[in-house]
Amino acid sequence: MRPSKFHSKVDTCTSITPTLKKNFQLRKNTTKSFGNTAKIGIILLVGILGRSNNLYASVGKIGISNHIYDYSFCGMSYNIVHAPGGTEGFGQYDHQYGAMFCPDGKNTKIVTIIPGYELLNDGRPTDSVTPVNIELSIHTQWGGPFPFSNMKNELHCEFPRAGEPYFWTFGNKPITLWKRDPNDPNALYFMADIREGIAKQGGVGIIPLPDLNGTYASQVPYGWYQVRFDTFSGDFNLNGMVDLEDFSLISQDWMKTDVNSVADISGPDGIPDKKIDVFDLSLYISNYLKDSNDPNTWGRVPPPFPCKAGNPSPPDGGTDVTIDVDLKWSAGARSTSHDVYFGATYTPPFTGNQTSTTFDPGILSPNTTYYWRIDEINEQGKTTGELWGFTTGPVNSLHSQTSNPNPPDGETIVAGDINSDYVVNFKDFALMAFYWLEER
Repeated sequence: MRPSKFHSKVDTCTSITPTLKKNFQLRKNTTKSFGNTAKIGIILLVGILGRSNNLYASVGKIGISNHIYDYSFCGMSYNIVHAPGGTEGFGQYDHQYGAMFCPDGKNTKIVTIIPGYELLNDGRPTDSVTPVNIELSIHTQWGGPFPFSNMKNELHCEFPRAGEPYFWTFGNKPITLWKRDPNDPNALYFMADIREGIAKQGGVGIIPLPDLNGTYASQVPYGWYQVRFDTFSGDFNLNGMVDLEDFSLISQDWMKTDVNSVADISGPDGIPDKKIDVFDLSLYISNYLKDSNDPNTWGRVPPPFPCKAGNPSPPDGGTDVTIDVDLKWSAGARSTSHDVYFGATYTPPFTGNQTSTTFDPGILSPNTTYYWRIDEINEQGKTTGELWGFTTGPVNSLHSQTSNPNPPDGETIVAGDINSDYVVNFKDFALMAFYWLEER
């Protein structure tokens, strides 16, 4: 297991890079529907016993059913199992697809695919994180096609109820659903965070699919999907990490409506709703800094390193500074204390750690250049500050006006300027987003 990215400094204090490493676009139909349905169930029983150190050892089962709104269709149940002795190919725990038809001789069909097999049971190893590909089709007993007109079509996802066998919910692992292109294995289109949909819809996450229109051949797939256990919602560029590169995509489309955006990952019911708003932001924040390759980050992520101190007073490069001046600064975001360095040398000595943002150096020598630095501290470690300097005036220059006023002439410190750069922008929003809805 590679070291966590969390063990290196994560910069949420500076610019957000609007760069995508891959172009994954979003395509989906978000029409919801309810009523009596024919259904077919597919069971995903997945055991996750941790990576190399058994972190977050857990197992899980999730049921995924294809519901179409034609009462004449019956359904069948299928299992995908991750268990000791399972294999990524066909093995002892696998069973091939077989259909038992209802009186009308037709049913919906979901199968999982490994090379050469359509599976009724798909048994994989307990530590498998291989994406599970599923295909949707209809199946008629006479082998002929069947016509549909504006037929509602949905996937329903749910965990077992308390007390049922295999009542496991995968611990902290991600569970996401993607639409895939059978002709291009690199083309994936995010559909839903399954765990989020289940939580927000009272135990059953309903994921709308495009309506069925036209004539569908028996056992010829019309829908291709993928269930992933290695990708957290918010990892828009699929680099394994939910980070500020992903956040830049939320910022680009923030508060847009009726939009097909890769950043549309949630809504009031946990399903993407073609709006980029607080529902998407909240899900992104809940997964911020989670690394799909490192179980250490799957639980609650501790805060990143503090931002640098800012707004030095006297200002950097100030002249004719009074010899009885107190040093002041603005604390960097997420800092809990400050290491102060001060002296008349270019590498000022350490003078102590304090929680106050004011330091009294005593009476200084006149006409002397002094240097100082503030390193910001929190539970994660230290962020080294910038080196600042100023020059005192003559001995009789007590309380004289300094040059380079702080804030600079013409600038105003306003509410919302969290990083104190005199501009309220997405740099400040990124800092606010980290603590969104967190109670102190």
